[in-house]
Amino acid sequence: MPTAVRYYRPPRRIPRDEGDDYPRRSRIRDLILVLVGLIILVVILFGLSYLFQLWGLYTISLALQLFTIIIIYVSVGVGFAVGLTYFVMQSFLKREFRKRFERMDQAQYEQYRKRMGLDTSDDREKSSE
Repeated sequence: MPTAVRYYRPPRRIPRDEGDDYPRRSRIRDLILVLVGLIILVVILFGLSYLFQLWGLYTISLALQLFTIIIIYVSVGVGFAVGLTYFVMQSFLKREFRKRFERMDQAQYEQYRKRMGLDTSDDREKSSE
């Protein structure tokens, strides 16, 4: 048996925080899909408003335009609030974890890495042999 195969160890999956088990790529794809859907909805509503205006139904046309503008403002506001909250929470969590790791001594840090299933110094010594 070749040595490369005998000593091959599959890479360990890095455990995530319990609240962050949704992959980042999927979140970005979902965000893009929501934005595309919102753009399609706005185009359809403005198109309907234009058709109602052509048919002489100005009140319905105006109501649709106002409804569309409200949808745009609400979605931009909600998106801004969610994005700002996400950014603030990410920086807060990074700062908290940094404080927690600064308070740990080396033994606590090794114990934490073993509990999380991360590469420890024992594993590095074994792999160097």
